Amino acid sequence: MLGTAGRIPRFDFMDLYSYSVTDLAEYESPAVDIVLEQDEAAAFGLVIAKEMLKSTPGLTWRGMCIALYDSKGVPISLFPLDPIQ
Repeated sequence: MLGTAGRIPRFDFMDLYSYSVTDLAEYESPAVDIVLEQDEAAAFGLVIAKEMLKSTPGLTWRGMCIALYDSKGVPISLFPLDPIQ
């Protein structure tokens, strides 16, 4: 029913993902949930990494990366914030 409070439409081509900032050893930020199309998940991680570096350039050379997880919490991609040598 249109306008029913509390109902969120589910689209088969979209999935729930989450991402966090981590050093893969000691630090991991709280995860942020995001609904994405399956084929845009990897591109999303790259965009978030670029935006974080643009807004906070001091994150480079600290061994940090963006970790992207599927709906079960399984890591599917890592996006380093450091330049790759």
